[in-house]
Amino acid sequence: MEKVFSYIISLGASVMMPILFTIIGLCIGMKFGKSLKSGLYVGVGFVGLGIVTALLTNNFGSPLSEISRLYDLQLGVFDMGWPAAAAVAYNTAVGALIIPICLGVNFLLLITKCTRTVNIDLWNYWHFAFIGAVAYFVMDQSLAWGYFAAIVCYIITLVMADLTAERLYTLSSGSKAVLGKLEEDVTLKYYFSSSSAEMPMSLKTYAQQVENLLKEYERAGKGHVILEAYDPKPDSDAEEWAQRYGVDAQNVTPFGQSVYFG
Repeated sequence: MEKVFSYIISLGASVMMPILFTIIGLCIGMKFGKSLKSGLYVGVGFVGLGIVTALLTNNFGSPLSEISRLYDLQLGVFDMGWPAAAAVAYNTAVGALIIPICLGVNFLLLITKCTRTVNIDLWNYWHFAFIGAVAYFVMDQSLAWGYFAAIVCYIITLVMADLTAERLYTLSSGSKAVLGKLEEDVTLKYYFSSSSAEMPMSLKTYAQQVENLLKEYERAGKGHVILEAYDPKPDSDAEEWAQRYGVDAQNVTPFGQSVYFG
């Protein structure tokens, strides 16, 4: 078994992830060509992620060392953020098969009616891979403990999703009472760069949740709460008004286009 996992790990995430995503695409009914294309996109993304991480690591080392010397700082850690953590997690023994294993657990819990949640945020499975990898090395490179830790964390997210699903977009009775007594109109202006290619999928999902909650406020206001949603594209009136209202542009990637969320 160890030899099998060693061989899989040696292929690297840029090889294994396209294969896994192609298989997943076929399993959910996608055509082979489209599944393969989606898998290759993931592989290209992993290669690009590795290149950017390597460039940052190699080029920031000297400047940071000089800054540490000038200001007499003791900086022993270089925080690369989630890209480096994700790349490391998926290239470990646990990360090699974390996606199919977690999907299998999710399917098993669904058919046994232990959960009502389907976690399809496949990219962020790296969190479970990372936790499993830590347990794997702490427990003397035990795959059993590594996958046990990863699966436990995965199940916890499903349980939390089930517990909060009913109340995700539900206002409290007090909030509904206050909104129902409004006598004057209140306008909520919501700015989100939904069409931006730079916007991460996880942030798009969160933004949709925020918009759904705002719609609940609009419904509870009985006509006195008006929701206006805008997509501030570069050099547009919406971008100008977003800036006037104090919604600042943010960079979600080091060299990408600025996005708005507020």
